[in-house]
Amino acid sequence: MITAQQARAAMDEKSTVRAVAIDHRAVLRSPGRAHDGIADLLQLLDENDVSFVLLSTDPIDARAALNAAGLPAPCPPPLP
Repeated sequence: MITAQQARAAMDEKSTVRAVAIDHRAVLRSPGRAHDGIADLLQLLDENDVSFVLLSTDPIDARAALNAAGLPAPCPPPLP
């Protein structure tokens, strides 16, 4: 997994990344518990106006799970 420090080093002013997709298991250790360093990575994404989506094949409420872990919510789902 990439660390916030590695991501920061890779970003520059010419970066065209606007969104990233992250598997929920890379973010959450268990319900309500984030992996070490993930809060820093999500903060870095926010500081650089990069949105993120959480991917999962498990039936989870991503917003609730991230909120319980003290993390920001992912991008809202597209409108129908």
